[in-house]
Amino acid sequence: MGDRERRDGRAEVGPLGGRNGSRRTAVEVNIAKLLLLAALAPLVVGGLAQRASALVGAAEAPRIVAVVVAVGALCAVVGALGFGALTDLVPRPGKWCWALIASVIGTLGLVLAAGEAVPALICGWGLAQFGYSGSMAVLRSMLASVAESYRRRGSVVMVMSGYLGALIPILLLIALPGSAWHITFGFAAAGVLLPLSVLLARRRAFLRAREDDPHARIAEAATQTASPEPRATPASASLRQARSLPGWTVLVVQVASTAVLAAFLTFHPLDLEHRLGVHGPDAVRSSALVLAAGLFGLLSVALLLFLRPRLFGTGAAALLLAAALLAGSIGARAFGITLGSLAIAALLTGAAVAVNASTLLVTALEGVPRHRAGRFIGAFSAAGALGQFVGPLLGLALLGAFRATDGGYTAMILVLGGLPAAWGAMILIVTAVPRRAARNAEPGRAVPGGGERYDGAHAHSRRH
Repeated sequence: MGDRERRDGRAEVGPLGGRNGSRRTAVEVNIAKLLLLAALAPLVVGGLAQRASALVGAAEAPRIVAVVVAVGALCAVVGALGFGALTDLVPRPGKWCWALIASVIGTLGLVLAAGEAVPALICGWGLAQFGYSGSMAVLRSMLASVAESYRRRGSVVMVMSGYLGALIPILLLIALPGSAWHITFGFAAAGVLLPLSVLLARRRAFLRAREDDPHARIAEAATQTASPEPRATPASASLRQARSLPGWTVLVVQVASTAVLAAFLTFHPLDLEHRLGVHGPDAVRSSALVLAAGLFGLLSVALLLFLRPRLFGTGAAALLLAAALLAGSIGARAFGITLGSLAIAALLTGAAVAVNASTLLVTALEGVPRHRAGRFIGAFSAAGALGQFVGPLLGLALLGAFRATDGGYTAMILVLGGLPAAWGAMILIVTAVPRRAARNAEPGRAVPGGGERYDGAHAHSRRH
């Protein structure tokens, strides 16, 4: 076993080792996330709004929907942090056990949310978010343990598969606008069966390998309990820091961007009813069509990023592009009066979300040591869930304030569209700070255009 393979814990030993194991893990993780988001999408698109309207009436529906989504987001923060920390305590195969447990908890929450009472809707959605957010944190952390080539593209595929998981049930909703809960339970059942089947399949593979080779069990245990990543030298560590955004910046942008999208999506169905004058199944169909356009833009740009992964070399530039595109597309939504114009605005929003989400996830995975991947990726997932908690409350506050001035949904959307400029300015400030210490980690190193890199001590010795 080579030193590099031993450090990475991905040696060609046992049924889970090597490049094949990395590829299989990346595929399984992405399919699992697809199923989880597919289970939640029908309720986000219109199922929650419909159930709230049926329980309390159209006038009180916005308040109930905001409370339901906010409580769910708060529970998602707890689930992501808790299950993310637990994944650091077990080897990669054991993480599938936590993914299964979290998925079962989330599915039980969906069953509870289908009850005929507002408390059941609130508590059930909270439990569903707790379980599914925890499961997604576990799945994301698994990508940190695969080979680098699969980790980078796998991050993009995770964004694609996640939103593809939203597109599939949305297309089903267009054809069956009254079957949101049936679609949800179908995908939820599949989301539980997948990790269960993975665990059973890997157990059988391990038993076959042990029968063929008595020493396979020892070798397999060695690959699962790999040593921590080697410490980087000061020069390599500082250069890596110069190439990537600080961790706190990634978390802040994750919270802010998710909050804007959560506020936008929470009131998206109600805004469409007000803007287009549609109700009932027609409102669900219109909402699904607009979101399908957004998902088409998202998946198209994500495919481009998958084919050209080097675009992630400048994470700050990609995030700035996404912020500008997101601000413009949400602003265009505020002035849309036809289904076509709203669909075009959603298309551009989806493109912005693809760039933003893919860049953030790749930056998070590549900037964390593998032995702490669960905790940091759990914090990354919790940051997104925290944004989902803040977003609906922010939207509800803006809507209440602007209704007093007859601004309503249009003014609320305009404010949301202006927020990406704020985190764009933050990224500009962070990246504008000189990082000469990182570039001068090796004194006298040649720079493009001739000469040497500046180093204070080196320059001082030359002057004297």
